[in-house]
Amino acid sequence: MPRGLQEVSVAGRPYLLDRGTGRVFRDVAGGTGAEPEPCGQWVGNRVVFTPAVTEAELYSALATYLERTGLALEDVFAVLDADLDGCLRAGPGSGGARELGRLFLDVVPHLTPSQLQLFSALADFDGDGHVSVEDLQLAGRESFEQLASF
Repeated sequence: MPRGLQEVSVAGRPYLLDRGTGRVFRDVAGGTGAEPEPCGQWVGNRVVFTPAVTEAELYSALATYLERTGLALEDVFAVLDADLDGCLRAGPGSGGARELGRLFLDVVPHLTPSQLQLFSALADFDGDGHVSVEDLQLAGRESFEQLASF
């Protein structure tokens, strides 16, 4: 168990509590050494869970971010594209935290590592670990089309 975290049980499920900050974590790795994932806040002896972010919410937040900053998506890509290949790296261990993950965290700061991995995979249509401006635009359009079809 990571240092400073205490095991707590909520509705029969195990979680990890940081008493200093009140943050609650899901032990996603089952003790294999991977970082626990934040999932809520300890308030008044109970957990207030952080709601999961949907794909449509992510892209809506991205549109709001672009509008608020006055930037085009291409401008954001140019700033974050560390190797200047026209794409943002998205795969696990490939620098995604520096590129595509950094963009997503600028837009929605409370995304969990598994949400970052999921959204990166959904935007990486060909699975090569790189996401172009066009890929991200297509992923955003598809997420809104799926929402509209319900």
